[in-house]
Amino acid sequence: RDHGSPNRKPDTMPKTLPASTIQGFSKACGELGLDAAQLLAHAGLNDLDEFSEQAVDAEAVRTVLERAQTQSGCEHFALLMVKHLRDDFLGSLAPLLASAPDLEAAWRAAERYYQKVRNPDFHWLIEEAPPRLFYKLAVHDVSFGPLGIDLAVAKVYHWHRAITDRRWQPLAVCFRRSAPMDQKPFRQFFKAQLIFNADFDGFVLRASDRNMPLAQASIAAHWSYLAFLQSSGLAIHSPRFADRVFFRISQGLADGQYRLPEIARHFRVNARTLQRQLADSCEDYTSLLARARLQAARFYLANSNLPVTEIALRAGFQNARSFSRFFKEQTGVVPLSWRRQQIQSPNG
Repeated sequence: RDHGSPNRKPDTMPKTLPASTIQGFSKACGELGLDAAQLLAHAGLNDLDEFSEQAVDAEAVRTVLERAQTQSGCEHFALLMVKHLRDDFLGSLAPLLASAPDLEAAWRAAERYYQKVRNPDFHWLIEEAPPRLFYKLAVHDVSFGPLGIDLAVAKVYHWHRAITDRRWQPLAVCFRRSAPMDQKPFRQFFKAQLIFNADFDGFVLRASDRNMPLAQASIAAHWSYLAFLQSSGLAIHSPRFADRVFFRISQGLADGQYRLPEIARHFRVNARTLQRQLADSCEDYTSLLARARLQAARFYLANSNLPVTEIALRAGFQNARSFSRFFKEQTGVVPLSWRRQQIQSPNG
C-alpha cells in the first residue's frame, strides 16, 4: 500500500511530453544493438517521430527509456541519447537562449519556457554560496528516477556548452543517486568532478558564471523572440507560487532551511502572508513539507545505498525514529521494507 504524495492535486501532473524528449533514442539503441522500433511499439509509441513536438504519453516515455536501459545494461544510456542530439535539438528555444545577454538571462528564459511549453514537472533553482553558485534540479514527480534525472542534467549541460561556444564548464556535477559501476562514461561526458550520493542533482558553478556573455547576444532579438512566443500562444510565465514554495522546501531539507519562517523570508513575506498565498492555490505549508519529505525519502531509498539514518537527515528529520514513523504513516510500511519492495519489483 502506497498513498503516494500527500495532497498532490492529480490534475497538476503532466500527462504528456513532447516526442522530442526522447530525441537521440533510436541512435543510442542502434549503438547498443537494440531494436528501437520494437521497443517503441511495445510501449505503444508506434511510428513516433522523435524530432517532433507531438504530445506523447509521459508514462510510455518513461517505460521505453527504462526498458532500453535495462535490456542494454548501459547505465549511461541517457548520456548516449544526448550525444546523438541534433544541432537543432533546442528548437524554438535555441534563438531565445543564444540571444540572451548573459548566462543568467538564458537561465531565466529557459526556466520559464520549460515550465510553460515543455515539462512543468521539474524546475531549476539558483542558490548563492559565494564564491560558488549551485544550479539545482528540483523535481515534482516521485517517479522521476535516475534515468530521467541523468537525461535532464545531461541536456542542460549540453545546451550550456552550445550557447557559450563550449566556454562554460561546471566545477562539479552532482547526482543524488548512487555511483554507477562504471563512472568513466560520465567523466568523459561531463569533463568535471562527479559527486554521487550528493544532496542535490545539478551543478556547482563559479559565481561569475552567471555574468558570462554569450557570443550571439542581442537584447533586441531576445525580446523579439519572447514577444513572438507570447503572440504564438506560448506566453512565458513563472511557475505557480505553490510550486515555487514546494521546490524551495525540497532544496532546504538537507541543510535544515525548510521551516516556515525561513521559507517565508526567502520569498520576502511573513509567515502569515505565505500561508495565505498558498491557500489561494488550495495548498498549505504542512502538506507541501510532507510531500517534499516523502519524495526525498522515496528517491534515496530506491536509488541510493545510503543508510536510513542518513536518508532521515536528508528528508529533514532529526532522527531515524521520527522519519520511520512519518514514512509508515504515508506508505503503510517502514522505510527498509519499502526499499526491499523496490528491489524485488523495481518497476512496481
